Amino acid sequence: MTNLKTYLNSYTFKDTALYPNANGTGYDQPSVDIFGGLELIEHASYNNTFDFYERVMVLLNKLKDAHTYFVPPCVQKFSYTLPYYFSIYQNADLSQSVKIDRNVPTTYQKYISDGGVDFYNNTEILRINLKGKPIYNQFNELNDGTYLAAEAIANWADEQVSTARSSVTRWNIAAQGEFSFRPAAFYPHPEYEYITVEYKPPSGIVSSVRIPFY
Repeated sequence: MTNLKTYLNSYTFKDTALYPNANGTGYDQPSVDIFGGLELIEHASYNNTFDFYERVMVLLNKLKDAHTYFVPPCVQKFSYTLPYYFSIYQNADLSQSVKIDRNVPTTYQKYISDGGVDFYNNTEILRINLKGKPIYNQFNELNDGTYLAAEAIANWADEQVSTARSSVTRWNIAAQGEFSFRPAAFYPHPEYEYITVEYKPPSGIVSSVRIPFY
């Protein structure tokens, strides 16, 4: 922790991190108190060193600075993955559609062997619940955590993608694959074990299913 504080003392954008939108400039980012965050991390209790390192990674990820990040040791070969990649397409009316693009081979094989839904390519994803809850609640209203699919990916990207200050760039990074394939060196373990998707295959019959992370 001492080494981290020493290094970050020379971080050029400490004031910008605290006041990212001063004078109406910036990308409407939340304030990040780097040293206050490190103090909280230093005095917290942890079950293991992985949890400690992940907290440090998450704190620096909040800067949304591609040049300043912390990679936890011994996790470079691990990723949190969904069985499928989701791609975003722009429609003629300028709205966006999300479709199954391809699968993540090893994860897909495990998912199918566990009885998962074998999606066709170009299956349209209508909505996503990021918390793994049913898409609709008992009153047939959108559940907590349910969004249109493109919006769900954008919300996740704004929170988790750390390599760009622009929300549009973060969204594009997520849509290029990182929503489904999250290297543990750059992303924390998913807060929820599942997402739920409402999907429409080529047959046109709308259904929903929970999809696990592996």
